[in-house]
Amino acid sequence: MKLKTFDLSKAKTTIQKEALIRVSRSAGLISFSASVMDKLKLSEGTKIVFVQDEESPIDWYIKKSNDENAFPIRILETGRGDLNSTHIVNRILASIENGREKYNSVSFRLQTNPVKIEGEQYYLIITSKPLNATDKVEKKTN
Repeated sequence: MKLKTFDLSKAKTTIQKEALIRVSRSAGLISFSASVMDKLKLSEGTKIVFVQDEESPIDWYIKKSNDENAFPIRILETGRGDLNSTHIVNRILASIENGREKYNSVSFRLQTNPVKIEGEQYYLIITSKPLNATDKVEKKTN
């Protein structure tokens, strides 16, 4: 007999209390776990912007914003939040090695201790370690 052990290090699931952001190409959906909503004090209509470090393109941040062009967050009954932007999803996936070709949807941890840059608080999306990825499905042609 040969036994194989499954634990948190091998499972594709994540702990529910984790601060996670999930991006999904199919709907251009960006979802925020209830933990993110709580720790960042995000509520219905809170607006955020996404910021990419041009010198290190894999580094993405979110920042609360009052700008009229910022993305408003919708709250779901589950306590999670979401918004839609196919453009941002595609840009985030493009910044990850083979991300555009490889993933349909993927989760990332969010650093809940903000980084202060020029007096503003930015929250790092840890894109270097994708979690719970679903592979991109190729359309069949007949």
